[in-house]
Amino acid sequence: MTIERDGSGGPPAANDVVGTITGLVNGLTFSAGTDANRAILRLLNGTYYLETDGVNMVLICPAGDWTSPAGQEPSTISVIFDVLEDASDDMVLGWGSTAADGKRYIGCSASEKVSSFTASSQNSSFSVLGQKRIATEVYKGGTDVTLYVDKTEVTGSSKTIIENTPSNTSLILGMAPNGQQKLNGNFYCGLVISMAINSIEQAHLETFMAAKAGLIL
Repeated sequence: MTIERDGSGGPPAANDVVGTITGLVNGLTFSAGTDANRAILRLLNGTYYLETDGVNMVLICPAGDWTSPAGQEPSTISVIFDVLEDASDDMVLGWGSTAADGKRYIGCSASEKVSSFTASSQNSSFSVLGQKRIATEVYKGGTDVTLYVDKTEVTGSSKTIIENTPSNTSLILGMAPNGQQKLNGNFYCGLVISMAINSIEQAHLETFMAAKAGLIL
């Protein structure tokens, strides 16, 4: 991806603010609405990441610039992140606010456990408090959604999903669509695919992302 401080196109250095992120594959651009919304680019042990504050740092790709998978269309979200201690849910990457929007989100619960907010009660036992994790949600339609954390399938959770005709919504990094549940932590990388990947594809994807983020699985 390419990153910029602002509309000038100037690339940020470590510890600088980030105004936009543009994907190298699909060209989608996430932008901060105001200066206060800009995340901070950090560098640690050769790995770049975005630091957010849980207050106002958020990057958005508008609905008009991308087309979200509709209703029960298959999709895959994969992210690497960690969080600081927080008393509320933290959303990392996703879209839609209700089942009618074809909602898909990965984040963590108030207890700092990796969670999928696509399905109700899709919570894991994996703490992401100060610990970098890779989380992948594979949605095949209906109630067939599976969350994996560090390549381990999360089982035993409710998967009740009722979806209507969706409206296209923004793709959001670091916040829920209602302006709440903001990420208080670090974002290393993420990917959205408009298909349900298989186990072999998932293994290749997570290995690639982990290498980019300095995560040992």
